[in-house]
Amino acid sequence: MFRRIRLLLVMGVKTGLIVGLLSGSAYAIASHTCSLVTHADATLSASASPTPVLGANAARVKAYCQNTGGTNSARLGDVNVGGSRGVTALANGVPFVTFDGNGIIYGYSAAGTPVSCTELVCQ
Repeated sequence: MFRRIRLLLVMGVKTGLIVGLLSGSAYAIASHTCSLVTHADATLSASASPTPVLGANAARVKAYCQNTGGTNSARLGDVNVGGSRGVTALANGVPFVTFDGNGIIYGYSAAGTPVSCTELVCQ
């Protein structure tokens, strides 16, 4: 039998500032262990081609990414992300961007910026 579990996630940038709150997401999980895995920042070079910021992970349920740079924005999405394509991640990590699925997440920034990702992994 499946149990419904209510997930509450609070994420912050390296300064400890709380930047987002996700509540009310229900997952049907049977005998699975879930954890948050934080990865090192990926640096997006100015006007470079799309850069992987988080690799594929078959156990990923959700990914939470934020732009930890102080000035420049970034766009996040699939391999086709670019200046006018993808989800905008504003400077200073507000708001963070949520992705469902387990594929590679790419980033693009016209002026360059660091991006940090955390993933919810269940096994």
